[in-house]
Amino acid sequence: MASRYQTTVYSEKSRKIVIKIKDSAFSGATTNFDTVSAAIQYDSESSQGMERFTPIIGSRCTLSLIINTQALQTLLDDIGNAVEGRFTLEINGYEDDNSTINFNWYGYIVTDLVEFEDVPVGLGFIAQINAIDGLGWLKTLLYKSEVGPYRGQDTVVQHILNCLNQLDFVQSELVANNLPVLNTVFNWHENTIAYSATNDFSLNTVIQHRVFYHRDTKGNYTYQSCYDILKKICQTFGARLIFSERNYWLIQVNEYYNNPSYHRYFKYEAFGNQVSGNHFLDFTINNLQNDLSNSKLLRLSGGRWSYYSALKNVVIRYNHNAKQNLLAGVEYNYSTNATPESVITPTLDASNVDARLSYTGILNFYATVIPPATFENYQFVFAVKVVSIVNSFPLQNFIGADWTLAGSWSIDKGVLSGTNVAAVAYYTTFTVTANKKYYIKIRVELDNNGTLRLRLGGVTKTITESGDYEFIITATNTNTLQLDSTSSPGFTGKIKQLEVKQESKYLKRNIIYTNGFNFQLEAATWENTFYEYEFNHETITSDNAFVVYKTITFDTLDIPETAEYVWEMRLKEMRNEAGTIINQSNYAISYSFVNNYLEFLPAGTIGGQSDIKEFGSDNDDKSSVVFDLDVFIGDGPSATTSGAMRVKDSSGVFDVSSSWDVTSGQGFNNATQLLVNEVIKGQLTPKSRMIDMPFQNLSVDIPYLPHKVIDYSSGYYVFERGTYDLNTDIWRGDWFKIEY
Repeated sequence: MASRYQTTVYSEKSRKIVIKIKDSAFSGATTNFDTVSAAIQYDSESSQGMERFTPIIGSRCTLSLIINTQALQTLLDDIGNAVEGRFTLEINGYEDDNSTINFNWYGYIVTDLVEFEDVPVGLGFIAQINAIDGLGWLKTLLYKSEVGPYRGQDTVVQHILNCLNQLDFVQSELVANNLPVLNTVFNWHENTIAYSATNDFSLNTVIQHRVFYHRDTKGNYTYQSCYDILKKICQTFGARLIFSERNYWLIQVNEYYNNPSYHRYFKYEAFGNQVSGNHFLDFTINNLQNDLSNSKLLRLSGGRWSYYSALKNVVIRYNHNAKQNLLAGVEYNYSTNATPESVITPTLDASNVDARLSYTGILNFYATVIPPATFENYQFVFAVKVVSIVNSFPLQNFIGADWTLAGSWSIDKGVLSGTNVAAVAYYTTFTVTANKKYYIKIRVELDNNGTLRLRLGGVTKTITESGDYEFIITATNTNTLQLDSTSSPGFTGKIKQLEVKQESKYLKRNIIYTNGFNFQLEAATWENTFYEYEFNHETITSDNAFVVYKTITFDTLDIPETAEYVWEMRLKEMRNEAGTIINQSNYAISYSFVNNYLEFLPAGTIGGQSDIKEFGSDNDDKSSVVFDLDVFIGDGPSATTSGAMRVKDSSGVFDVSSSWDVTSGQGFNNATQLLVNEVIKGQLTPKSRMIDMPFQNLSVDIPYLPHKVIDYSSGYYVFERGTYDLNTDIWRGDWFKIEY
């Protein structure tokens, strides 16, 4: 994205500021322009009682420039007629050496926020351009891959980066310049794992992707915006996300009170790799009104002081949606009878011995004989395939010792990469069994026009674009899983996730016919080899039979192991009274299972199900201020729960979380209860705040930045919202005092 126009201005404090208007469709020499003013407004969405824990602080820039040439008028016209996202604004602030950048701002120029005076160009006039930062732009972008929903799970860090990486300037300004994209200040830890200050649980905690999208009863996907995803993640952990200095910051708000003058933080590159080393920062900037020679900020007149009232109580509801339909949008019918849809459940938790699946659906069918065949009484026998699937090899954080790599394949920081691939990479210890089904999940990022070829058991799948893919392969031989490329050019890109599972335990229940249509139902069992769960329909005694709205309902046996499960339904056979299997081609047959509802019962009963767990704490019953929040990510309550967090244990396995605290504490709190505790302890009593308070930077080399706190009168004041005037180097905004 080339700079079309650029200007350099100096603030009242002689700070050099460069402003660029960039155009993705432009190529050529950069032209100068003159500006009248430039200011950045930081805003937060909050309601009463929740101000301190605003999850996202976005910003917009208002730039006033002089239009006095036809070329500048053309620029305005182009902006007005451009596709949203074509024009961006970049602002760089410099230290006293005029070469070291210590302030960045990027934003997308918004067409409907451009205004200018009705004055001829020859006389010159002022136009006002507005741009919104990347966080605001994410409201327009859906959280999905190029080929559909993201699959599987990702770390908290990677979920955030999946969103941020969709921004053009993240790629062109941060990734291209080898700059970290995300910094985290995250100090919660899960108590089942030994505490270490070097262990960032935002990297070691994963969340299932399915909590962020919905599939309706017609099979349509409803996606959330990237902004909403970031908001939900921040709310879960009492954190905020803001772009400040040169990166995005994820900061747990209460950490501002935990020795902010020397606090550890973590850096992450675009692909979720943690930057090595120990990183500490002074998150404070002082305001010493009585000692300005040593102060970094000058507080000006015009601001006001106020207080946040003590909280009456905190109520947070964890919406875990236990009563989810695992067959939403799925229909089984005769047209797909030979290849019924394989529905893969989330991981079902077998720790309770009564855990099982419960199915209800509506069966409709019609059958008429096709002459010259003649009608005979019959019964339909239906079969349900229910099978657990377990790891052939686990979800990969790619390790070189596990893989055999040839040619240009390489593994770096847990990612399998290839450049113009012409050779093969394969998992070294994986053995394939012929005629067995394998379930593959893979995330691919293509960096060129090449294609990736995945082969397993004699079956080939070709991937032509970036995205998350799920393949179900029935092996025809014992050839292991191999990755290569036969395209020209060869595949260049990254494989960021790969998991292969195979079938394990099959639910068996046969129908045993004894005499005519008399039958017995065999006792259901779980078996290690292929079987199905059978059920039949009453005898049909006339041709042209219609059966509608027949309710089918049953529960499985208690599930045998914690695993994902596959569910398929089909018409197995049509049999006559003599016990002979009728040739279905002699009949025109139509059937469907509709309104299918499959629910996992962790305790074996519907009565034990609930969708919401409420956590709370009371404080001051004389106050009217309440902190009231719904979250969708938390602990359990089972491994099946969409929003259930998992943490990486010492062996690298992700286990369902259950017990959290801050730093090395041993409070053994549910994550949502810990959030309650963190919120209320900081507002047990009224808290001081600054309103519309103006501060001017006194140091060009150490300016105020919104991810920092103001150290004033032995207290730390956390930024809420405000405006930064680039001409005067003055911040005017709201801050609250953090203490507990």
